[in-house]
Amino acid sequence: MAKDKEMTVERVLDDFTFAYDYKRKFLRFAEQDVEFSLGKQWDDEDVEVLKDRGVLPLTINKIDPILRLLRGLESQNRSDFKAYPEGEEDSLKSEVVTRLIKNAIKMDEGEYKISELFSDGAMCGEAWLEPYVDFSGSLMEGQFKIRKSDYFSFFWDPNAREYDLSDAQYLCKITYDLTRDQVLSLYPEAEDQLGDAPGKINLSGIAMDPNSLSVGVIRETKNYKDKDSNWSAVRQDAAAYDLLEYHYKRYVDHYYVIDQRSGAMKEADSKEEAENYVKVVNQRDPEGKDMASAIKKRVAEIWMMAIVGGTEKPLAHERAWSYPAWSGWPYIPFFAFRYSGHLTSDNRHLAVTGITRGIADLNRELNKRRTQELRHLNQSANSGWLTPENAWVDRDVVRDFGSTPGVNIEYKLEIGKPERMFPTPLSQGHAQLAAENSNDIKEASGINADLLASASGGQDSGRAIAIRQKQGLVMVQGLFDNLSRTKKRLGKFILSQLGEIYTVERAMKVVGEAFIAQNFSEPVMGPMIDPKTGRPAANPQTGQPILVPQVDPQTGRPVTQVNQNAAMEFFNQVLMDKDLGKYDVVVGEAVSQETVLLGNYMTLMDMAKQGIPVPPDVLIDESMISSSHKAKIKSAIERARMSAQQQPAKKE
Repeated sequence: MAKDKEMTVERVLDDFTFAYDYKRKFLRFAEQDVEFSLGKQWDDEDVEVLKDRGVLPLTINKIDPILRLLRGLESQNRSDFKAYPEGEEDSLKSEVVTRLIKNAIKMDEGEYKISELFSDGAMCGEAWLEPYVDFSGSLMEGQFKIRKSDYFSFFWDPNAREYDLSDAQYLCKITYDLTRDQVLSLYPEAEDQLGDAPGKINLSGIAMDPNSLSVGVIRETKNYKDKDSNWSAVRQDAAAYDLLEYHYKRYVDHYYVIDQRSGAMKEADSKEEAENYVKVVNQRDPEGKDMASAIKKRVAEIWMMAIVGGTEKPLAHERAWSYPAWSGWPYIPFFAFRYSGHLTSDNRHLAVTGITRGIADLNRELNKRRTQELRHLNQSANSGWLTPENAWVDRDVVRDFGSTPGVNIEYKLEIGKPERMFPTPLSQGHAQLAAENSNDIKEASGINADLLASASGGQDSGRAIAIRQKQGLVMVQGLFDNLSRTKKRLGKFILSQLGEIYTVERAMKVVGEAFIAQNFSEPVMGPMIDPKTGRPAANPQTGQPILVPQVDPQTGRPVTQVNQNAAMEFFNQVLMDKDLGKYDVVVGEAVSQETVLLGNYMTLMDMAKQGIPVPPDVLIDESMISSSHKAKIKSAIERARMSAQQQPAKKE
């Protein structure tokens, strides 16, 4: 594979340092968002102060139920990947691609990993998918897999504005604290470059914030009082490596030959090959015209350099494994809410946010209000006694049982009767602020009664509840729209790698024998029988038997057989076609949840009852029965239709 001599390790570290510095403030806030969502909603200093005063800080996590609700809505309304044909002639290709993409997702439980991606992104604003093809089980057949990654592993060109970062000039992925064996499992030919010393990447060009949270490059620990504050995922005596995989766009001259007669364009491996091809095409032209020409175009190839800390040479430097089938980054981002415009350096962390960022302060205020109320209640539960000096007969009894219900306490009558001090009532202002705070959290998060499907009265139908939930999603629709963009990007990536994931034989097994028999069967040809002689008829000129489609005498239906060669040729074309996603099919989403499917089916049934001519095939396809039963019903309908057409002819 060709090597790039222009990119250097120093340049990689400079770009990574610049990208890390740009994102550094976001890392701090994102980790706080994650910890806050998981339940750590008090500062350590405040907890210590309250504990010293004998106060238990209350944590009323209002954010976690909101995130769980959104995760549940995403799961219940989960959509399938579907390839839509660009033209009617591409319908068979789109059906095959749809089944292959669904199988690839299913084999690695991709639908659940996408839900985890959504949940993580909703917390802090950013999460990532890393699709790859695993050949560890077989050198010939790859296994498609998806790895979910977090916000602290990816750093990109700060000038990028597109959602998919397609306009970025580079994208970095860093993996922290790998062992030597883990690095060599990824780059087995790089043993000489590793050395024996730990390979930690040191960003010396960044003035680190002493209050920043640990993200792995320069590890800093808080001054926690917990005993496990310095815990690490790697043994202290083990060598640890920070692996930096730097993907970048390398602009290279590509040469193409355009044949004006046929309109075809062919890419050449070099300038010389393009010129030679032009000469061959022009020499074949009977009129001696120059019907072919070569053009040069600058193309952005995706290259990758892998390094670890302390090495002068890269572990690898080559084209990205997914290029040229996939011309984008081999990582797919999910941003909950992202502002793509320009922000100043002090506020750039606000460009990417999740659900937690906007309501954390409200939840923090609620915790403090409720803690103050509880503290007030505890302090006023036993307010004590107001007594003259030496009024009690036994002071110890008063101290131990003075607030116990039903206790009998003696006092000295000649000194005076003690009076109980009544507690100050709870602050109604604190209670009112706490109630207002709960409403503020709902409004700020966009979670309202409609989204919770809370019936305002009476028994609503399932369809009415679904409509009300859809109305309630308006405030958080952008979150689900971005997830849809991420899923479509993933579907397009899988489409580009079908040739790496499947062999022809494996792809045919995935779509099933029934599908192949339905679409690649041809009639069985046999000799035509002469009705007079009962013998095979022959062509009078050639003497060869006349072949006609054979018919089953019992059913009267044509006898067919699968054309394996045609099927294999078709599947090979689908798997090897580099332009399949450009001209033939478009990957999108389709409804997959049973509740939504049932709702669509009931709507079609209502339309049919109202007299709208809904074809029976459409009703069968939208029903919830199995595919085999759908095929049987369609076949029965077709036989009945053909029988009805033949009956008038028999009467005549």
